This record gives sequence, structure tokens and C-alpha cells, in this order.
Amino acid sequence: MTDKIKVLPEHIANCIAAGEVINRPANAVKELMENAVDAGATCIKVVIRQSGKELIKVIDDGCGMSPRDAENSFLRHATSKISCAEDLFQLHTKGFRGEALASIAAVAQVEMTTRRKEDSLGTHIQIEGSQVVETTPTAAAVGTTVAVKNLFYNIPARRNFLKSDAVEFARISDEFTRVALAHSEIAFELYRGDDVVYKLQASSLRRRIVGLFRSNTDNKLVPIEEKTPDVTIRGFVYKPEYARVKNADQFIFVNNRYVKSSYLSSAVSSAFMGLIPERHYPGYFLYIDVDPSTIDINISPTKTDISFDDERTIYSFLRATIRHALGKYSVLPPLDFSQDPEIVNVLDHPKENVEMPSITFDPTYNPFEDEEKTRGEVKIDSTVAATNYTSSSTGRSGKAPSFAGFKNSDAWEVIINDYKEETEKEDASQARLFDTHTEQRVSDENVISRERYTLVNGRYILSHIKTGLMLIDPIRAHWRILYEKLMHDLTSRGSLSQQILFTVTLDLNATQRIIFDQMEGELSLLGFQFEHHEGGEITVIGVPVGVKEGEVAIFIDQVIDDYKNDAPSSIYERQEKIARSLSYSMCIKRTNGMSYGEMESIVTELFECASPSIAPNGKATFIRIDIDELEKKFN
Repeated sequence: MTDKIKVLPEHIANCIAAGEVINRPANAVKELMENAVDAGATCIKVVIRQSGKELIKVIDDGCGMSPRDAENSFLRHATSKISCAEDLFQLHTKGFRGEALASIAAVAQVEMTTRRKEDSLGTHIQIEGSQVVETTPTAAAVGTTVAVKNLFYNIPARRNFLKSDAVEFARISDEFTRVALAHSEIAFELYRGDDVVYKLQASSLRRRIVGLFRSNTDNKLVPIEEKTPDVTIRGFVYKPEYARVKNADQFIFVNNRYVKSSYLSSAVSSAFMGLIPERHYPGYFLYIDVDPSTIDINISPTKTDISFDDERTIYSFLRATIRHALGKYSVLPPLDFSQDPEIVNVLDHPKENVEMPSITFDPTYNPFEDEEKTRGEVKIDSTVAATNYTSSSTGRSGKAPSFAGFKNSDAWEVIINDYKEETEKEDASQARLFDTHTEQRVSDENVISRERYTLVNGRYILSHIKTGLMLIDPIRAHWRILYEKLMHDLTSRGSLSQQILFTVTLDLNATQRIIFDQMEGELSLLGFQFEHHEGGEITVIGVPVGVKEGEVAIFIDQVIDDYKNDAPSSIYERQEKIARSLSYSMCIKRTNGMSYGEMESIVTELFECASPSIAPNGKATFIRIDIDELEKKFN
């Protein structure tokens, strides 16, 4: 009987390792850029062709490698960063596992050219599928150039899982942005083919942020900086008014390494509590410097997860630092009474000869004595009083009249009886009106009664059906209505557009512009009209009916972010994605205070939809409560 356990061949083991570290072109870009940073480069250039599938080239002016080091760098777990287990908790470099180059070489054709300053010639190495094809000396500049060609050429199944070129390049741009943000002291360049996407000079952190994002980002930033013996926090947060519904610019770096931490993100959100609307998220660029021995980043192959020895202290300090910065830079608005001229006049310029207020009273008043003896009150004839009340009661506002001053018991009886009679008439009239409504019935259990809707707790619309009650979520209902309308406009190849009074300029960064170019056709079908200007500027001159001019930039921004995070793979999926995202941006977000007409309109239009029971996100738009279920509740 043969043994079943086998040691995998080296090339298969390398492919498995590559699946953990390199699952798309963006991962290869990240690893190569971090290697360049660790090599002490002052300028790093990244060239991408066909979104990394054809070529990824990273050029740096770092320290370079000797011929022997160049060959060993492609071996698994070969690294210059650590030599013992204790070094894992004293890391000051980006890479340390020794897996990046080995994983890339396992799934691509790789060429490396490198030279040290003290060497007269450099080294050129060519590798395919983890096998060294050629090693030759060559003339080269100081530094290292790595060219990754035909990524996943030997694993076509993984290549088929890659998204469109626009989406894959957007992910490459994200990784480029994270490394560039972590090291503003280094110059970075990113090329898409022959086109320059980013060309960033070494600069301050603020300039780097503005260079990577929109030109108006500088006005959004609030600087933060606090330092203790154990932790230093620096960076910037966006002002509260620039919080977004989703996909905000959020970056956290620990010891200049980009990390993902829901715990730290919640600390930032807590700091903004009460300053931004519910379900909105602030933007931030936060840099946390701690002792490397107090953290563990050796959790996942991508090294984006992190663990702190004392997370609670970091949480509290981060939250307090942000709150302090927001207050220090007057983001929290102070009370300012100086703008009110009346208050200024009273406080700063009081009138002269102000008289002391006087108080008058009756020293003979005794509440326990008879009113006629002590006050000389004139009696009012009960017949006249009753007549006066009757003549005025026909136009009463529904409030009981004041009977103060009446003493005669006959007058009291006449007035009270008359008030009761008038009240009973109104109650009877209202009862008949109510009966008229309640006598109506619905013939179809799925047809909503159009005579009476009630907003429950300011959130859900309650209505009657033949078999019981129905609760409708107006937000999801409106989302479904708009979604089907936009899908109809896309498939019918056109929609009505309205010209806007003032054109809106789209302030898109390089990544957003690439995605916008892919979806511009569908946006035009929905009713958006764009103009392109020299220099790449894009302005919006027309919008779909129902889109407000002030919300155009927000709509486009959210549609682009949704498209990037969940890339469609076909034309129909792209249309469906755009329609779902745009309809959500356009639908109502608050239901408190809805009028009867608004409720009636939403319910009516919902049940004219092809799929009224579910929202575009797959959740229910309404629920039914049958009579049998209600009766069980009362038993």
C-alpha cells in the first residue's frame, strides 16, 4: 500500500503561495513599490500596461543588489529584513517575509536589472515560472528595475477572474496612493501606458494629499498632532461638512504602514459623533507612530491587519486628539452674539436715564372675603351672558369658553348645556365622516386603500388591505420606483434631460476619471449632459429630471465609487449597477413629516412597478400582517 502524503513540487508550492500574496496586479504593484521604499529610493516610477496583465514595471534609484543577492531575492523566504524570530517584533521595514518576488516569479515572466553604486556593472536576471532562464552582467543605472510580464500566464483560470481594465487599474491606483501617502518624502510617478496619471514630487504631507486627490481637498483638511511618550498621532481629518454617505477617503497608517482597523475607524467616528449626519462617514489621513514591539503586523500575508498590545489606550487617545483638533481650529462653531445688532445695542450701548420698573398692588385685596363687598364687582345678567355666548359659539375654535367672572348658577347651567349641545353636533359630524371612510372596502388584497394612510413612528406607512394590514418602507419603495425608471431609460436608449442654470465642474482624481470614461455613455442615456474642455476639465450642463443642481457632483462621485468597489462584468450589469447606485442617491432619505399626498404617491407608484416587493438591494419594501395573525396576538 503506497503512502498518500506527498511533498509538493517547488513550482506548485510557489503557485499556492502566490495565491495568498499575489491574486491581482495591484498586489504585485504594492509589493514591488514597498521593496523600492525599503531599498532607500528617492524616486519610484511605476509603468502599467493593460492594467498590469501585460506589464508592470517598477523603477527605483535605491541601493541596488549584488549579483548573488539578485538571484537569492527570488527564493522563497529569502530576506534581508530579519534574521531571528525576535526581529518580527522590531520591524521598521515594509517587507520581511521574503515571499513577494518568489510569488510574482511563480506566476509571471520576470526580468530584473539592478546595480549597486560601488559596482561598475549591474546584473540582469530573467525568470519564468520560478525558473531562472538567464543571468548576465549589464550596464545599468544605480538602483533596481523589475518588469513583470504576462501575469498569470501559466494560471489562466486566475487570469479569467480579473475584472475589466478600468477596475483593475483603479485598484492599482489605490495601492499606489497608499504607498505614496505613507512616504511623502519620496517622489512617485505612475504611468498608464504612455499617459502620466500621477507625477508627485517629494513634498509635505499636506501637498502630497492635495496632489493625489481633488484640487479642493486643501480646504477640507484640519491638521491634528499630539504626542506622548508611548504614541504619536499626526495627520489630517476632513471638516464635518465634507462627510460622505459612503466610500469616504479614509487612511490609517501605523509606523508608515497602511493598515485596516475597524476598531480605530470606530474611534474616529466616535470623535465626529454629533457633528455629522447619521450614516455619514468622515474622511481622514491618520499616522500613528508606536514602539514596534507593541504591535503585531505578521497576521496576514498582505500585512494590512494589525494587533495592538493596548488597543483601548490608542482608541481613547485617538478620539481625544481628533476632538481637540476640531475644537482648536474652530470646526465646532462657538456661540457668537456679536452679529445681532439688537443684542449689541443692549449690551454695549445701553440707553441713558433708564427708569426703574414699578409694581402696583391693591392693599385691600383679601381672597377669602366676598368679591362683591371687597372689589365691588358688577353682576352680569345671566340671560345676557347666555345670549352673548350663544351668538359667538357658532364660530368657536373647538376650545371650551372661559367662564371666569360668572356667579349665577342659572347662567352656568345655560352656558354649559349650550356648549355640550354644540360639541355633540361636531362629534356627530366627525363620526359620520369617519364611517364614510371605514365603510369602503378593497376588492383585491394586494391593492392598497387610497383613502387612508398613516405614518407609523415617522418611518413606515401603514395601510389596509382586504386580508389585514400592510407596512411599507417608503425609502426602499422610492428606491425601487426610481431604479425601474432608470433601467427603463437605459434600455429604451434615452431619457429626458433638463438644462441647469449654472454648469457644474466635476473635480475627479486620476482614478475616478478612468472609471468615468467607461460609464459616461450610460450616464448620458440617463439624462446627464457633459462638456469636455481643453486640459481634461469636464462640466455638467444637463441632468435628469428630478436631480438637483447642487447634488450633481455628489451623485457622480457615489456612482463612480460604487462602480469601482463592485465592478460589473457585462453591459447589462454595468447598466444595472449605475441605475442601482444613482437611484439610491436620488431616493428620499428621511420620512418623518411625510404628507398624505406623498405617502399616497409612493404607494401608488410602488405597485405599478414590475417587482414591487423588493428593493434593488434585495430587501423587502413592505410586509403584510394578516387578520389571523392579529387575532392570535389578542388571544
